Amino acid sequence: MEHSSNNIFKFKQFSVNQEGASMKINTDGVLIGAWAVKILKGTLLKNKEYQIKRALDIGCGTGVIALMLAQSFDCKIDGIDVDLDSHNCAKENFAASPWRERIKSYHFSLQNFVKSTNNKYSLIVSNPPFFNSSLKNPDKKKSVARHTETLSYKELIVNSLQLLSDDGFLFLILPSESIESLLEIAHKNFLYERAICYVSHRKGGKNKRVMLSLGKGLDTPPIIQKLAIEEKKKNSANFSKSAEFCELIKNFYI
Repeated sequence: MEHSSNNIFKFKQFSVNQEGASMKINTDGVLIGAWAVKILKGTLLKNKEYQIKRALDIGCGTGVIALMLAQSFDCKIDGIDVDLDSHNCAKENFAASPWRERIKSYHFSLQNFVKSTNNKYSLIVSNPPFFNSSLKNPDKKKSVARHTETLSYKELIVNSLQLLSDDGFLFLILPSESIESLLEIAHKNFLYERAICYVSHRKGGKNKRVMLSLGKGLDTPPIIQKLAIEEKKKNSANFSKSAEFCELIKNFYI
């Protein structure tokens, strides 16, 4: 990924103009997009006659996750965001992409989107609001994007469940301290782990994020993975992006 001076990020097959979006492109969004693609193509869907028919990006922001999915799967993709400016930003990025005919943005909260659509999704991905009790950002737009008051974990799970096909997958990235409470809600709604990836900033460091794949029914042992974003360079005290991180995002970053 390259960053140009006019606020445009260039990926290998698409560009993202993030001007006006309430939340800018961040590592979490790129991580969950890339991991969802990898875990589906490399493990969950391997040797199965299964296709992603329709995908949904909840809280799409700039649209980067939806665009990563469009690059990776030949299916229709929808992005939704409660923030009008973010919706408009994603809409413009989708229209400028090679997949403009099969990717759309909608100005909806998840709660209202569920009421307005009959679509079922075989893949749902979200980098959801995650600050439950931290001090709110003085920027109201960022506060809405980053606090769970507009979309609690329970609402996220219950509404996603209604949109998910019976054999579909829900992918989320969360702070590590939130994982137990979210899984408790998921299990009560008969959604179970298919894969888990614990993410640390550096090798040997504390897990900061957890990426999850959830599916309906069948409480079977999930695939367990770990990912460190940085590692120490050989014969140096400095750190650089880890080989495993570079491998994960190689199809997207320039």
